[in-house]
Amino acid sequence: MIRNVVVAAWLSVGLWLAGFAQDPSRIAIEGIHPDSGMPGTVVVIKGRGFTLGDLKVVWAANLGETPAPGFVEFNGARGEVELWQDNLVVVRVPENATSGPVHVTLRSGFSVGGNNFEMVNAAGESAEQAGRKD
Repeated sequence: MIRNVVVAAWLSVGLWLAGFAQDPSRIAIEGIHPDSGMPGTVVVIKGRGFTLGDLKVVWAANLGETPAPGFVEFNGARGEVELWQDNLVVVRVPENATSGPVHVTLRSGFSVGGNNFEMVNAAGESAEQAGRKD
């Protein structure tokens, strides 16, 4: 009897998580801060569902060798994740990043795009601004 209850509970949780992962409205990027910077800038991505609703998951780069629950790309260039939890990700902008969309991808393969990040030079100018001869 107890075994049947445990199996039923396990299946219920598994089906709930499967439904969570299949509903894109439950996983989203709500904002990034800052939305511009140079390589090495630390960016906070606020959102929801980054651990598929498991609020107990908190991953930090300095806490061991376990891989992060996912990765972040700045217009296709993979950033260095510092912290990961269900409602936020802290990531460092990579050297080879270019201006464009930010994507959060979970280890499950689900990926969600959000705001754009604009690369700037040391003077705070975007590539477009730096190219102007005013």
